[in-house]
Amino acid sequence: MRKLFIILFVVFFSVNLFAQNQDRGEAEQLSIIISAGYLPKSSYNALTQSVAINNLLFKRVGFYASLQFGLDSDYFSNILGITGTIHENVYLYGGMDLFSKRGFVNKQFNNRKEVGVGIIPHPNIVVKGGYSFTAGFIFGAGLRIPLTWVPGSN
Repeated sequence: MRKLFIILFVVFFSVNLFAQNQDRGEAEQLSIIISAGYLPKSSYNALTQSVAINNLLFKRVGFYASLQFGLDSDYFSNILGITGTIHENVYLYGGMDLFSKRGFVNKQFNNRKEVGVGIIPHPNIVVKGGYSFTAGFIFGAGLRIPLTWVPGSN
């Protein structure tokens, strides 16, 4: 648990440092990212799907939710977390399972936590790579949907 808080602190610290830089040009655009992926560790062997809203707060911070289903087991996990944009084409994410049987609410000490990076190599294409402390590496890809409407604007 302490590792997750340290990682989240580093993410927020780096986001604030990049937000202070005035020479970066235009601010990052609000967007929705929909992705699918695979968790290859043999004891999990799961497909993942996730949805994120990036750049919602302070044009840097967003939120994401990920569902993971085991292919040949009863494994299920739902991870909720935050995203932090560090460059217009790179964002970090981190979260933990809250509600499944491995979740924080069920007082499990080995609940699922993950951190990762999302890269946008081409407009509206996303490639993600992450690491879970209990499940290992996670790979994914998806689409970025830019939003032109910004909350609070007319």
